[in-house]
Formats: sequence, structure tokens, C-alpha cells
Amino acid sequence: MGLFKNEVGRPSNETLKKRRLVATIMIFAVVLAVGACVFYTVNYFKTVGSNKNISTGSIYTNISVRNNSSYIYVGNEKTKKGDFKVFSNNKLEIDLNFAQKASITVRTTYDSAKTYGVKVGNKKYYYQVQTMVYDKNDKVLDESKITTIKKTTINQTVNVNSSATYIMVRFYDATSSHNQITYVKIPIRVAQVTNLEKVIPDSGLRLCILSYYANYNNYTNIEDLSENQLKKITGKSNMNTSKKGLDCTNKGIKDTTGLNKLTNLVQIYLDKNKITKLDISKNTKLEYLYVNANKITNIDVSKNTKLKELDLGDNELTSLNVRNNTNLKLLKVSNNDLTEIDVSKNINLETLDVGLNQLPKISVSTNQKLVTLNVGYNGLWDLDLTNNKNLKVLRAVKNNLHSLDLSKNTKLEELYLNNNGFTSLNVSKNTKLRKLEILTGNKIEKYRIDGGRNKKVVIR
Repeated sequence: MGLFKNEVGRPSNETLKKRRLVATIMIFAVVLAVGACVFYTVNYFKTVGSNKNISTGSIYTNISVRNNSSYIYVGNEKTKKGDFKVFSNNKLEIDLNFAQKASITVRTTYDSAKTYGVKVGNKKYYYQVQTMVYDKNDKVLDESKITTIKKTTINQTVNVNSSATYIMVRFYDATSSHNQITYVKIPIRVAQVTNLEKVIPDSGLRLCILSYYANYNNYTNIEDLSENQLKKITGKSNMNTSKKGLDCTNKGIKDTTGLNKLTNLVQIYLDKNKITKLDISKNTKLEYLYVNANKITNIDVSKNTKLKELDLGDNELTSLNVRNNTNLKLLKVSNNDLTEIDVSKNINLETLDVGLNQLPKISVSTNQKLVTLNVGYNGLWDLDLTNNKNLKVLRAVKNNLHSLDLSKNTKLEELYLNNNGFTSLNVSKNTKLRKLEILTGNKIEKYRIDGGRNKKVVIR
């Protein structure tokens, strides 16, 4: 008894000391447990639970948007919580369909999806992303589902209408409360579809453009185009279109109204139609224009300074100003009603066809790059070719020529001079000449043709 109690029955001092030690140990254990719990909870919310205390590093993403057939790269962003980004240098253009709606896909890509999350205990919490569409009053028009970032590429589809003004890609923390970490705002410009029949009233031209756009973009069918889509048409060929690209040859086209909406047009073929007027003043990027065999009486090409090839043959032109078109390499205006034409500024010309007009004279002295020249069926009395040393083919039939100095044209290969007034001709310097037509409609015999050492030329 004495071991546990004193004389009055109370625990001994030794027992009390043991009890106090046990109690102290128990209290300390409780404190440790509570502290650990508090630390864990605080750390959890500090890591993934509090929008104010996110401390898990940065999000890096590349953003692209697909409206039609391919993705358009918008930009990339490396941002931490609160660093909001707006891509506002250029508004992203969205094409609506005829119902004034569009479905677009926003693609976000990440270096490594594994890094976009935090680990709490043995559990992994991933960040999340969502795409939303807003109008000018910041009203949500559509939104995608919230997607957990567990892979390097995420596509989210939303619908856009004519009221949309911007897209927002939002990034959330890893909690169920979806606290926003950051966002990327992408201003957009909605290109609405107008009634294409009113923009391009001629059915032949309209269907030709629709067909070209569908083939170029690998669409199976398309019924209308937006203003923005019209602007994107270049007329160039690709693997899906013909070699000529935008080829509207022989489509019964009478009216070209609306063609000026194709402001990025580079080339177009409008041969063999019934066109009387053609306004290309807004098509300043045109390089190749072919309007052969129509009924055009007048055309202004002064704004089309990039033109390289211009074919206006078989029309009803009475005048043509090409002084601003210094990049022209090919000019064909045969079978018109021209009485004069100035090509002195067209120093890059390689092919010039002014046959079947009413030209009493023409100067080609500045056109030193000329390779092919047709001046046939005019009323020329004189033709100076001394500066045209690169000339290979000359057609000058049915004129009033009586003599011609060809001594400088040593590259000549073909020469057509029938129906003039020649009585003699010297081609002794033209050693590359292989074909000479001069015997018909001239007062000349073969023996009056001095071919020098050139024995290979065929004279007819």
C-alpha cells in the first residue's frame, strides 16, 4: 500500500509524477496531431484551394482557332495567376454561314500536361480550361465544358453569332470551385454573309467563284460566301483547282458587278463571255487578267500596277492607257479598234500583240526585252526594231512595209512579212532564222532575199 498511497490514502508523489508525464505526452500528441492537420489543410488551400494564394507556377499555352478548314495561330502566353492577356493587335476574323452562325474550335496546346497540376498527399489535382464567347456587353453567348488539362492538346468548340465581339479562354485552379487563375481574351471581327446574289448578281460569275472557293478549300458544297471569304480569294491554283485557278471562261457572264469585292484577287480568266464593262479599280493586287473575246469598249487599268499579263484581245477597245503598268511582261490587244497605243513605259514587255487594229505607227524602241511581237494587219508604213535585240518572233503581215532593217535582230527565229510592199530583204545577219514567210502579197522573188550564209531558213 505504501508504494501507491500515503498514510491518508492519497497517491504517492511518484505516482503523481507518472500521471503528469502521461498526461503531458498525451497533450503533446494531440497538439502535434492538430498541428499536422492544420498544416495539411492550410497547405492544401494555399496550393490549390484559394484563388488569392495560388503558388504553383505558370501556365504556358499556344492558342489557335479554326473557323473553316484550318487552324489560325493566335499567339502564345506564359502567365501566372492574375496576369491577364489580351490579343488585340489584330482582331481574329470569323466567317459566319448563311444562317449568320459559325462553329469554331479553340485549340490550346501545352508543353507537358503533367506539369499543369499540383499534388496533395497522394492525389494529383490538374488545372482546367474553358472557352467562352461574349458580346459587346460582356454577356456570355456560348461556353464550352470545363476540361481538365491532362493532355498536351485540348480542343473546345463554341458557337459564334453576329453579336459576338470576343472569345475568352479561361484557366481555373484544381479545385471543384473552379477559381480562375488567369484568362486570355481574343477580340474577334465577325464577317457576316450578305446575300451573294445581290453582291454578285450574274449567276455565271457567282457560280464560278463559289465553285473555285469550294475546290480550293476542299469543300464538297458551298452556297454562300462572307465578305471576308470573298477578300481571301486570290484566284491562284492549287492541287484541288485547275492549272488556271479561277477560270470563268465561257460562262455566259455579262455583268461583273461584285468582282471588286475580291480585293486580294491575283489572277482571273474571263475569256469568251459577253462582258461590256469591267471595273477592276479595287483589284489592285491583280497580276494576271485575261478577258479575251468579250465586248469591252473601255477599261481602266491605271490602278493595277502589279499586272504582269494582260490579255484584252478580241474586244471593242478604241483606246487603252498602260503607262502605269510598268510590270507588264505580256500585253495582248489584238483585234480591237485601236488607232494608237503608247508602250514606251512598259520596258519589261516580252510579248506584245497589237495585231488587227488600225495603228498607222507604233514605237517599240524602249521595249528592249521583247521576244515576240505581232503588229500584223495594221496600216504601218515604218517599223524600227534596231533596239529589240532579243526579238525571236516577228509577225508583221498585212501592212504597208517596203523595207525593214533586221541587222540588229540576230536572235530572230521566225519572220512573217506576207502582204506588204517588199521588193527585197536582207536577212544575212539573222543566222538563227528558220522560218521566213514573205513570198505572198509582196513583189519579191527568192533571189532578191539575201540570206548570207544561212542555208537552213525555209522561205515561203
